[in-house]
Amino acid sequence: MRLLVRSCSYNRMNVTRLIARGVVLAGIIVSVLGVIGAFAQMGYSAKTPLVYAEQSAIPLAISIVVFLVGMWFEVLAAALLGLGALAFIVWGIVGGWDLGIWTMMAVFIIGPLLLSGVLYLFASQTQRVCELEEKATAKDAPAVS
Repeated sequence: MRLLVRSCSYNRMNVTRLIARGVVLAGIIVSVLGVIGAFAQMGYSAKTPLVYAEQSAIPLAISIVVFLVGMWFEVLAAALLGLGALAFIVWGIVGGWDLGIWTMMAVFIIGPLLLSGVLYLFASQTQRVCELEEKATAKDAPAVS
């Protein structure tokens, strides 16, 4: 298989974009449910779901911004996702998480952040290769008069 060969494949580019966006969308759901679950686990009993919605607004907003940035600026989205993963790693070191918390954060937050960031980079690279191949093809094509 020629997985590492730089060649234009619109199908591969579209699939990596879709998976990256899907992981970010899943991250939106996980972050909101994670905040709601954390507050419920800590004993905060809300009489209305709006109390939990207020607490999950910040991770929800960050996730939506990253999703929207990824729609047009894939390299920037990959950088934001990488910085997000780094922020969680630093938070874990500073916070002194135990092994269980590290495992949960790695599986549900850090891993998906890195996965979608790498997929955004792959899609961006494939798009650049396709643009270069199209430019070379257009340059080599005979002019029709």
